[in-house]
Amino acid sequence: MVADGAEEARGKRAALAFAAVALVLGLPLWWKTTETYRASLPYAGISALGSLRFQLTVPVSVVFAKGALPGAQQRRLPFTDTKEEESLLNSKTSVTSRYETTYRSATVTEQAALALATVKEADAALLPLQDSLGALTVYVIPETSPLLPQGVGVYIGKHRSAVMRCTQGPGDVLAAVSAWVQQIVQAMSFTTDSIATRLV
Repeated sequence: MVADGAEEARGKRAALAFAAVALVLGLPLWWKTTETYRASLPYAGISALGSLRFQLTVPVSVVFAKGALPGAQQRRLPFTDTKEEESLLNSKTSVTSRYETTYRSATVTEQAALALATVKEADAALLPLQDSLGALTVYVIPETSPLLPQGVGVYIGKHRSAVMRCTQGPGDVLAAVSAWVQQIVQAMSFTTDSIATRLV
């Protein structure tokens, strides 16, 4: 009987030890392997989905033919100017237009193309010389150039290029050309109104 009591006590201790091991190791392991994965949500990104911000980058090259600028201003070339404008379409949509304008002198090949008889021939000859896809190129010719017909100040070509006659005055010719270039770029590029029309 004493052996039966010892055996019974040993069995109870073994059962308690087994239950303790099951509780200490098994319960946390079961909890970890059966929990549902919950990813953290990007709340800032979700709230930003309601607003649209368009960024429109327009690379513009302004190329001056020989004689289009006075000597002092010709020596300032090449240089780059960057302008940024933000326009609100509505309370949640905006368009940021970034104009990266490079001013430089015409290369020998461009100069030869600008010396052709008609502006359409010059436009076709200048097409392979343009900087990059999507870029706008404005060629500035002297006031005495026969390329544009008399009374025509600007020709906008088919291939994202324009030819502009430069009139030299007593002031800063580069500043006047820059103002004209902005108007030409507005005519050749997307405007806020055209983007708003497409979004409606």
